[in-house]
Amino acid sequence: MKHAKAASIAGMLAAALILPEVVSADVLSSRSRNKVFGSQTNVLDNRASQQYNNSVRLQPARVVTPSKWGDDGAVKSYRGRYNGPHLAVARAAARRHGVPEDLFLRLVQQESGWNDKALSHKGA
Repeated sequence: MKHAKAASIAGMLAAALILPEVVSADVLSSRSRNKVFGSQTNVLDNRASQQYNNSVRLQPARVVTPSKWGDDGAVKSYRGRYNGPHLAVARAAARRHGVPEDLFLRLVQQESGWNDKALSHKGA
């Protein structure tokens, strides 16, 4: 019984002495791993990106999405004939809300024809 007790005490002492080293080795290992990962991403973000920046072969294919405003995305100018009192109000509202004026004027022309009594059949 004394031998079993002595063996268990010796086992606990050995575990107590070894356990902190294992824990600290794990912490050092994760720090080292993070440092290596950081240096690898640094290479990819800096040197490799500069090296392959002008490589045509490695760049993805360009996608051009056609739109009714043209390839450059410029808004067509408003060419309507309306020159009534609502025109200035519509221009001011477009500017106030950051909407391109010509786009908004073309929208009003299309949707209501500048008729302030116009009603939507959808209830809008």
